[in-house]
Amino acid sequence: YTGSTHASGACRLGSIPSVPTVNIFIAYRSMKILITPLTENPVTLMRRAGYVFQYEENDEKSFVRALATAGYPRFHCYTKLDTLTLTVNIHLDQKKHTYGETTRHHGEYDNEGPMQEEIKRLLIIFGKTATIV
Repeated sequence: YTGSTHASGACRLGSIPSVPTVNIFIAYRSMKILITPLTENPVTLMRRAGYVFQYEENDEKSFVRALATAGYPRFHCYTKLDTLTLTVNIHLDQKKHTYGETTRHHGEYDNEGPMQEEIKRLLIIFGKTATIV
């Protein structure tokens, strides 16, 4: 397992010895924010919103904002820049991924409770060019 889940919901597996490789796909409603035209560096924008950069893979940047000192729960965003449009896919990780016979991602994707509040907060920070899609 490489330690992350893409916005597609597919876990990347296969790098932990002695753990069987199992393909798992999570069905969810993706929460997306579109920012167009983008007038600020995406990393600076996400940092201004309180997010910490994790890594970049396949033209997507991963950012997290922990809600507790232990690191979970946390908001997790994948961003993708296309010319002057930034797409932000967001979900709430309730706890760390679990391992064993299978790998499971513990994320929430509904626009309720904490997710709804975070989306509202981000729309204010991102400004008038940001919309939910």
